[in-house]
This record gives sequence, structure tokens and C-alpha cells, in this order.
Amino acid sequence: GNEQYRAFVFDPDNNFYVCGYTESPNNISTPGAYQEVYAGGGDGFITKWTPDGVVIWSTYYGAAGQDRYHGITTDLSGDLYITGTTSSTTSITTPGVFQENYGGGDADLWLTKFTEDGNLIWSTLYGGEGHDRGRGVETDSAGNVFVAGFTNSTIGISTPGAVQETWSPGYDDQTNEGLDDNLLFRITPDGTTRIWGTYYGGDAKEELWGMNIDRKQKALYIVGSSQSESMIAYGNAWQPVKGKGSDAIFAKWTYDGAITYGSYFGNDDGEQFEDVEIDQNSDIYLVGKTEANRLPAT
Repeated sequence: GNEQYRAFVFDPDNNFYVCGYTESPNNISTPGAYQEVYAGGGDGFITKWTPDGVVIWSTYYGAAGQDRYHGITTDLSGDLYITGTTSSTTSITTPGVFQENYGGGDADLWLTKFTEDGNLIWSTLYGGEGHDRGRGVETDSAGNVFVAGFTNSTIGISTPGAVQETWSPGYDDQTNEGLDDNLLFRITPDGTTRIWGTYYGGDAKEELWGMNIDRKQKALYIVGSSQSESMIAYGNAWQPVKGKGSDAIFAKWTYDGAITYGSYFGNDDGEQFEDVEIDQNSDIYLVGKTEANRLPAT
């Protein structure tokens, strides 16, 4: 069947973990894995490799619907956190987590914690009545988990006092479907308690694709794209006004869910940031794509 890897991360021993999704009923899992058997409809999967390219373990994780992983990270203890999207309404969560039951719509955001040996610790959903998609996950030094993605759900996403408590109304002209806002939330290491959650977006379409963390500054960075004229630029924005069409966007947030700045990056049409990295000096590096003839190049 079809396999796609979507993200990877190294551990301190230079082993590495990759996550993605598969439609294959064989040649994916290893004996004794958490889920050895393909559930159908497309399953998420996680594989641990040695630096020399030998598989240590590999597991499916999915149920009757379509289940996909898009982001992975480790905490300082070596445990894994993986986020993605699922349309499975049962057999996808563990008891006592923040959201055990499917929120509705065609997909919920999905967040899972595994040990470095491939044992499931907990799994939770996150979403409302629309579709909710997980794209990035990071942890702080205390093991708290930050997850980023996008959603058109009007409930179940934000907490009181958040930077943006409500979904910004905007609809597709042809289908009348609600357009996506970015989402960002923080949850405790045991997966039971949401500390805060917020929307981030205007009345047009946003998609968030990359996320990273700067533990020295206790800051989060998120990147993606936006077609909205407002609700994106905050603080000392490098580019406070959107160009034509869709612009790439990047934003810096605190651990407590406050936005430090948010900025557009674009000119004529069709820019999108897809990933972000931070160096030892806390400078940030953004990578993406453009369809424009002119960008603010150096």
C-alpha cells in the first residue's frame, strides 16, 4: 500500500524515530509491537531505527477510520509524543485522558505518548464539531506538551482568557464550509489536563505546518500560511500587512500562551512556511515555498 513518513526526531544515542501513515497490511510492524496488525482505513505508524539503519521496533496505531501521524518529538526522559489526525471514533484513546470521545466532523486532532521501547502510555483526542488537525508537537523541560495545528471547529479548542478565544467566521464560497484557523494548546505530561488553548487566525484560511521550541527563552515558534488580512500580525511584526493571495506567517509565543509577535512574510502570491529551527543563539530559520516573482531577498 501507500506509506508516507511525515516527521522524525533523534534521541541522545542517535537512534531516531519516524512517524507517518500507511495503508499496508504487512511489512510495517515488528513482533511484539504495541499494535502488530493493520486496522484498515489507513493507520498511523511509528518506527525506531538505529543510526546504522536497523529497525529496533515498529508499530501501527489506528482503528477503523483513517489515522495519520504528522509530528513527533521526545521529552528529556526519552518518552515520545506524536500528533496527527484521526477519523476513528472508537478504540483510539486511553481512559482518563483530556478528551476520550470523538468531537465530531471528519477528523479530530490526535496526540499519543509512547515509551522509548514502544509501549503506549496514553492517547487523547482534541477537537470539536468540525475537523481538527495536528501538525507539530514539542515539550518543555518539565514535560508539558505543546501542540499546534489547524481547525474549523467552533467549540472545544480554546480556554477563557486565551489570545483568541473564538473561531474567526469565514466560509468557502463554493462549499460554504468553515475555513481553518490555526490552533495551539498546552497539556500536562500525563495527558489529562489542558493548561491553555487558543485559536490563531482571521476570517480567511490559515494552515499551520511547523513548530519548534526554544527552551532557553521558554518560547514557541510556529509557522504556516494565511489568507487573512487581520488577526495574524502582533507586536513588533517584521511584516505587519499581508501581501496578495496567501502569505507565509511566523509567530513567537510564550509557554503561558501569550503571543510575543506574529508576522506575515510574502509579496505577490502563494507563500508558505513549512518548518522552523532555532540555533544556539536563539536565531530562527524558516523554510518554505513561494509562487511569487518577488520576495524580500537579501
